[in-house]
Amino acid sequence: MSSAHPLRARVLKIIGAILALAILGAILLTLAGTFRKQIEPGPTQPHGTTAPEPGSTVEEVMAVEVALVERFPGTVQAIRDAVIAPRITAQVLEVSCRAGDHVKTGDLLVTLDARDLEARAAQARESLAAEEANADDARSTLKRMETVVAAGRGAVSEREIDSARSQVTAAEANVERAKRRLDEAQIGVGFAGLSAPFDAVIIDRYVEPGDIATVGQPACRLYDPSRMRLEVFVRESLAVGLRPGDTVEVELAALQSKVPGTVEEIVPQAEPGSRTLLVKVALDGVEGLYPGLFGRLRIESGKRDSVRVSEASVHTVGQLRFVVLEDGARRHVTLGRSADGAVEVLSGLAPGERIRVPAR
Repeated sequence: MSSAHPLRARVLKIIGAILALAILGAILLTLAGTFRKQIEPGPTQPHGTTAPEPGSTVEEVMAVEVALVERFPGTVQAIRDAVIAPRITAQVLEVSCRAGDHVKTGDLLVTLDARDLEARAAQARESLAAEEANADDARSTLKRMETVVAAGRGAVSEREIDSARSQVTAAEANVERAKRRLDEAQIGVGFAGLSAPFDAVIIDRYVEPGDIATVGQPACRLYDPSRMRLEVFVRESLAVGLRPGDTVEVELAALQSKVPGTVEEIVPQAEPGSRTLLVKVALDGVEGLYPGLFGRLRIESGKRDSVRVSEASVHTVGQLRFVVLEDGARRHVTLGRSADGAVEVLSGLAPGERIRVPAR
């Protein structure tokens, strides 16, 4: 009796495993649609001829000519983009801008320590004052000599007068040199303030108060948001057909919209590897653009026939789409894009065939 129990348990386990496999197989076959009637491509009559629905109409399948549109990816760029860099080496005292700030022409962005430059300018002013005093003294001396000679008083030689005149000329030359040194010093003081060259948006700043700014080191970067364009490489066979001033359509993924653009420039040199030309499309008046955004340039490249039917004529069973022909047969179809109540038929129907449209 003791040996019968293990045998019975093994038999029950085997039967249970077989039942589990059978149930699993039935579920998989059900999910695969084995027990459902499938609709194959082409005309079918699963239950004979389908009777027309009350109020249904008959529609003839039409082919319309549509434009072939090619899309070329590109990048939005600012037409005016500037990097502000100092022309002197000095410590940064203040940074008056942050990324995203809107600034006007002439707004002060970065202030540098200009004390040494101001000291040089002060020295240049003092030097100019001294040279002007020397020039005035030299002119006064020459005038006295000329007065004495004209009055016939005293003995002033021509050599002395020539020397006085030379001293006046030299003093006046020293005054001009002092003026130029003062102008240079004042210009240097002006370099201590970095200002916005045009109305712009700050992209980023690269210095902070306390940093040592050096000549040519970027302090901040900005761009003009009112003048943006899409730069895109276009296949040469289509690019040669574009002209500056042409109106084109641009898709902007970030804005989820299509906007008009104007061909601004076509770089007259093709890329040897890709055989494309760089096309620059101005996007005037488009709000919400930033440099670096992705966009697509849409260009018509020809025409094609598109088979279209009304959306109401298409029936759905699971993932299948079909239409009912005039004689009641079902026809499986593959659909494309829909617009304005009509849908494109990629396969399954031909122009001239007649289908039923259920009443709405």
